[in-house]
Amino acid sequence: MIEFSLIYALALILFSAFVPGAIFALALLKKGDFSLLEKIIAGAALGWIAQGTLPFLEFVFLGIKFSSALAIANAAIFYIIAIGFFAWRKGYEDLALPNLEEMQKDPMKYVVPAFIVIIFFLNFWVRIQTLSPVYQELDPYYYQYTVQQIAVQGFNPLDDKTAWYPLLSVNHRAAPIMTYMEAAWYALYAQGQQYNNYVLSLASNIYPPFAAAFAGFFLYLGLRAWYRKEYALIASAIASFIPIYLLKLTAGEAEVQPYAFFALAMFIGLFLWAQKKQNLLYSALAGFGYFAVAMGSSSEVVAVTIFILFAVLNSITLFLMKKDLETFAKMSAVFVAFPVAASALKSLFFGYLTYSYAAAALAGLAVVVVLYAIQRIKLDSEMQLYALGVLALGGLALFAFTPVGALVKNLALSGLQIAEFTIPLQRTIAEQGTSGSVFEPSLGFLGKIFDHSPWNIIGIPFIIPSILANVAFALFSGALNFLLGTNLDYSDKENSVMMALFFFFFVASIYALYRTVVKKEETPVWFFVMMVLPISLVGLIKAKYVIYLGFVLAASIPFIFGELELLIAEAAKLADDSKKQLFTFFVSAGLVILLFQGVVGDVRFENNTNNVTGTHLVLEQTSTLAILKAGFGTRFQDDPAALQQKFADLCEQMKLKGSADADVCAAGKNATDYANASINNQYNYKLCVLSLVGDPFAQGVDTSGAAYRCERVTDYWIESMEWVRYHTENDSRITSWWDYGHWENFFGQKGAVIRNEHLSPEMIGQIAHDYIIGTPGELKRDMIHFDSKYALFDSELILTGSSFGGKYGALNYLACAWDNQTDVSKDPGSSACEFEHLWTQVYIPASPSSEDYCDVSYGQKGIYTYAVKPVDTGAGISYQLDKKYCLGQTTLSNGQNTSALYELDNRSSDGTLKLLRAFLKPDFTTQDGKWTVSTLLFTKDKVWMAGGNATDGWDDRTGKFYDSNIYNAFVLENLSGFNMVYKTTGGEVKIFKIA
Repeated sequence: MIEFSLIYALALILFSAFVPGAIFALALLKKGDFSLLEKIIAGAALGWIAQGTLPFLEFVFLGIKFSSALAIANAAIFYIIAIGFFAWRKGYEDLALPNLEEMQKDPMKYVVPAFIVIIFFLNFWVRIQTLSPVYQELDPYYYQYTVQQIAVQGFNPLDDKTAWYPLLSVNHRAAPIMTYMEAAWYALYAQGQQYNNYVLSLASNIYPPFAAAFAGFFLYLGLRAWYRKEYALIASAIASFIPIYLLKLTAGEAEVQPYAFFALAMFIGLFLWAQKKQNLLYSALAGFGYFAVAMGSSSEVVAVTIFILFAVLNSITLFLMKKDLETFAKMSAVFVAFPVAASALKSLFFGYLTYSYAAAALAGLAVVVVLYAIQRIKLDSEMQLYALGVLALGGLALFAFTPVGALVKNLALSGLQIAEFTIPLQRTIAEQGTSGSVFEPSLGFLGKIFDHSPWNIIGIPFIIPSILANVAFALFSGALNFLLGTNLDYSDKENSVMMALFFFFFVASIYALYRTVVKKEETPVWFFVMMVLPISLVGLIKAKYVIYLGFVLAASIPFIFGELELLIAEAAKLADDSKKQLFTFFVSAGLVILLFQGVVGDVRFENNTNNVTGTHLVLEQTSTLAILKAGFGTRFQDDPAALQQKFADLCEQMKLKGSADADVCAAGKNATDYANASINNQYNYKLCVLSLVGDPFAQGVDTSGAAYRCERVTDYWIESMEWVRYHTENDSRITSWWDYGHWENFFGQKGAVIRNEHLSPEMIGQIAHDYIIGTPGELKRDMIHFDSKYALFDSELILTGSSFGGKYGALNYLACAWDNQTDVSKDPGSSACEFEHLWTQVYIPASPSSEDYCDVSYGQKGIYTYAVKPVDTGAGISYQLDKKYCLGQTTLSNGQNTSALYELDNRSSDGTLKLLRAFLKPDFTTQDGKWTVSTLLFTKDKVWMAGGNATDGWDDRTGKFYDSNIYNAFVLENLSGFNMVYKTTGGEVKIFKIA
């Protein structure tokens, strides 16, 4: 049984990173613009970054390998530095206990700090509820294997041969300051014990909830630099509980995205303060936030894009307004030092030169410096404009005729993440698809569509604003297409809260720009415009980036409220009392959005399903409130013994109802022994949910919060990966579909042939070919070439429920593309090759009329049955039903009668139709109720009678699908030249070894 103390782990993190970081920050930010609480939280974040940065730098510059002793030594070093700096700066002069008398006189003064703590705590608490070593995800296990290498080997090898062998050299050198931080957590917790990948997973998975908590804090901190604290708090809370953002930063998502949002929020927050106060220290801290983005995530393009666009537009604005650029140039130079440092470190660590983002940041700085230099010459207004024109022409020349143009365009393309398909593989990946026009499932109330009562009435005033917002984004995407030669395809979005907010964002931006240019007031307009518009456009086009869209949309709320408050007050010439009422209105509007977003709004995600006590434990939606409620219960996996009596009682109740469950009763008999039996037993989804549900027999029992807390990798995958780990050779490599490569590395502790990062589309296409089109000999040949003895076939590749489907369409498309029978210009499922490799389905009239009957023989009637027939229309393949069979009856060799098909175009001399020796597997009834659809199955079992002898129906098979290795291996469990060496308990995964 896996034993893990969350309290102990949190204490280690607190005292090894957060406390020394807070001490350091109290000195660094002495007598600054932040409260004591804000300094402590910001310092904890600095300590968090430092905990991963220090061992990384020690490895890069000193060659020191990571170890448990090093983690302890680094914590001690950090304390020495922090305390020494604190004493030197006299940081204690800022410390003071809360004034109780002042608190009694003005309690509202402490409301905001209280809410900062509440939001920070809720961000962490809601997300830590899912802590599990087997959380249902794919990519996090790549990074956890990265942490494993650091913790076990002391470093990440430059070529670890964990996949893509022998075509590519690969490694796990990714997001080093994140992975070294997680390695420190594991090392401090394990303290030299034998390595345990499940304990490492638990330690690593603490980080996403902290990332969410710190991201919420820094978002608030930056937004309050320019706008009211109340608006900033509301925006921080709204962003924190956007459904997709909640789920992607929950415990279990220990990959780069949570770190990206934390570091981006730190960069954004401190950059806003730097611009507000024109402060070099804040600019350096913003640069450190950028450094964290660059070295701890894969989202550097977001940060560098914001900086470049802001630097260029802001410097041009200051130049034209004749405002001194000296301070801005100095701040920009300080900031750009961090992208340059990150680029240099990555080049050293990765073993190859990486400079594009640093070069882009330097290009942005160059514009600022050149404009400052022109300004120092003190030209008159006309000459300054000429100089600016020459600068613009020079920039265009560089863009058009030098490598700089390619660099800028590549950066823009990378930043926009153009939804163009360049290889067939991209067409088979769901997250590469378009966003569509409906965002409510991902964004919650922020994406609420005004499409039904009473929302359709409420939404009437927002119809025109939504249309105008769509027009603005269409023009924006069109301009980018013209300038960059791209093919952004923006489609109109539904009238919704999101589009209404975007409209108000455009209005607020125009007014803020007016304040900047005409009224000569300081505003952050260019920063918000450059933060919100490019990121939002990408999210509005591409599904993968909807989470970024939601985050920046929430972050724009204080900007919208603050600017509209000023606009209305000025336009209406409001008195002070009216201004207070206007402020109250905006706060109320924000609280309404927050209420629907966090409490009423839905959080949707997929999960396992079980049927226990007559209650379907299927989560379709939940709310933050339901999650919080479930968070106060003990899960079975966390303390089995504490729940033994509950399951004993439940077992007896179920027996009385005639529905006893073996797992429930086993846990009720001896919960500890049951949990000790296997990782799947300890993390049994059904027992986890039941442990959190008060009365599972109650009508309308809400299991949604419990299901959220119990999310996990399906049992059969852990079962199969455990078999791979303990029953294959130490140097074994598993051939499977790419989805499972990270699991094979981390859970199976063995090599993979292909995996999730898609480094070789050619190898992926080759495996697809071998599974779908190739012969067993081709599969064996390629496996030997890839140094693999084992081939894994699973139900998800070929089944949807009990019917054929699953991921087969993706493999079929890629296999045909590999054979040059289709290409990236064609949609999956549109080629003749793909049709040829599909299973045969037949359509049978659900309510046969007199015209639907046919003659099998002179003594037997049947029903006309149809097969799908492809027709080449010249513009592509279309399909129609072809009358091909007569459905009748036959007797098998064991005397059993069964439905069978007879071939209409194959009648013997005595008038009897020829039997098609195929089993019919009923699948579904069409939506119009006209047809029942069945799939044909061909086997090598001698069960069909022919001429008085028992024969098999293999020679009657009707398509190439039945010759595929995946059909023979998974369905027939018989693959020539291979032996089946393993099958999961339920038969969901089958592993074959070369004979």
